Formats: sequence, structure tokens, C-alpha cells
Amino acid sequence: MYISSQGGVDGISAIADDYLTVDHCVITNFWDCGIKLAPSTSLAAAVSDTVVQYCGYGIYADNANQLLLAIHRCRIEYGLNAGIWIGRARGVSIHDTTVNLAGYGIRVAGSAAALYATQLAIEGGVVSNANYGLYVVDASSVSVHNMTVTSCSTGGGDENHWTHLYRELLHLQQRHGSASRSW
Repeated sequence: MYISSQGGVDGISAIADDYLTVDHCVITNFWDCGIKLAPSTSLAAAVSDTVVQYCGYGIYADNANQLLLAIHRCRIEYGLNAGIWIGRARGVSIHDTTVNLAGYGIRVAGSAAALYATQLAIEGGVVSNANYGLYVVDASSVSVHNMTVTSCSTGGGDENHWTHLYRELLHLQQRHGSASRSW
């Protein structure tokens, strides 16, 4: 399916669904979100083999209730604000997904104190040409394996974002006694 903006705000928007599957779609030219997952109820969603391009946010997910999200083999390009923006979500997995040319490649802005604390697992994939490759504001758990981040800056600074992330992991290790990294 090919979904192109004809003046609409969002390509696909889940407002009050129980389950949503987006598979083999091209979603393009929406000024807010290509895929917006911000329902008022619990939601389980799967996005696979999909291209989202030229949108404010490629995939935006935030829910005060329980939100489970799986993103597999997707390509997200030209996300003005973020390729993938994760707010409060109980369980999010991102596998073999490419994010290119975005303000934030993958931004996690969850709440560790929320009823459903944000948990994210990334396995494989690439983030390139973004201001921030992986930017974590607050989450209870983030696991990253076999991910490539290339040609990303920290919003104009010279410091490599992975160096910043490693410093944050060291800080967590000092504060909590353990931390891990694998990239």
C-alpha cells in the first residue's frame, strides 16, 4: 500500500485500537507523523517491511497505558524531528531497521517512573546522517546489539554521540553497580 499526504497530518494514526499491523507499506510526505501510535487504550503494534519518508516523525509511539511495539526491517528516511520517537512504551523491539537523515535517529523519551516503564531492545540496523544517532532521555531499560551509527553529530558539536552514550553508561555503572554496552 502506498500512502501519500494529500494535506493530511498523519499517515496512519492509532487512536483507540487493540492491535495494529503495518506491513509492506510506503508512507510519505506527512508533516507530523508517518505512523502515530498514541492511543487512549492499550495497544500492541507491529510495523514490518515498511518505508516511511519525508515526515516530521517517521514512527511516533507514546501511551500512558500499555504499548507494545515491534519494528522489523523498516527504512525510515528524512524524519525532520525524529526517525523513531519512543515515549512511554512497555516493550519496544527494533530489528534490522535503517534510519537515515533525521533530526534524532532513534529518540527514547520515556519515563522510568511510569506505570509501564519504557523498555527498548535494538538488534541490528543502521542510523546514519542524524544529529543524534541514539538519544535516551529516560528509560528503565535500553539494550543495543549489532547496531551501526555513522555520520551523526551531537547537534553541531564535535563530540561523537557514542562517546557521550558511553559516559552515560559509566555514570550508571558507578551509580547502580552495573551497566553494559555492546556496539
